[in-house]
Amino acid sequence: MAQTYASTAASICSPQHAPNPVVQFPLRSLYRGRTSCKISALAEATTTSLLDLLDQRRDSPTPEPEATALAALIATMVDMAEGTAPSSFYLSSLDPGVGKTTSLSHFVRHLLGSEHHSDVAVLLCFSQLDEIEHLVEEMELDQADFAVFTSKDEVNGLSSTPRGEARILFTTQAMVRRRCRDGSFNDAEVFHFQCKPRAVRVWDETMLPGEVVSITTDQLASLRGPLRKSHPALAELIEHLEAASAHFFICVVLVELLELIKATNALM
Repeated sequence: MAQTYASTAASICSPQHAPNPVVQFPLRSLYRGRTSCKISALAEATTTSLLDLLDQRRDSPTPEPEATALAALIATMVDMAEGTAPSSFYLSSLDPGVGKTTSLSHFVRHLLGSEHHSDVAVLLCFSQLDEIEHLVEEMELDQADFAVFTSKDEVNGLSSTPRGEARILFTTQAMVRRRCRDGSFNDAEVFHFQCKPRAVRVWDETMLPGEVVSITTDQLASLRGPLRKSHPALAELIEHLEAASAHFFICVVLVELLELIKATNALM
């Protein structure tokens, strides 16, 4: 096991031998620029226990590329917990079933057991309520350590701990979207731990980069005046968009007219 982990650590710290990045920042590996192999004790303990479990399940050593990827995932969460991860989105693009959720469970348990991280809190976001129930059971958490914040009272009842006092907060992705719609995450006090934003935030499975918003040409035109003095370049861009949308509309009308003419000629 020690050799397996040493090999994993060496792979992470050696850019020339690294596999395809699975933890991205936002389009490059977090570890691509590392020149040293300094690994947090929390990351090492978590990775060791995780790979021990996966090896037992497989009845064989975890393949090195997967072990490296899982170690990178854990190290990234530890960097968040220790405040050394740059503020960004990090993506673990491992296939389902490889061990991402199991890695999360091990990380949470080791984090709670670390006396050096007693003030670090975690937010876990899931798409389905049953995922929360399953993970609460899998992590074997003490009720004092976690809380659940969803729209369903029976799911919230998995713990009686106030969410602001629980180091681990489970919620749904829909709840995060709803509570952060009119502001930033740091302003959403409902997700805070002891009046501060949680350091580690995990969004399990699907994450969309943005939300599609449609506006009318009148709404677009109304932005020109307010932006003219403060952001003239943006106001000019809006004018170009207006012209482009008008041109597109004219093209669509012309195409429809041509189709109508063709259809009329065919009937004559």
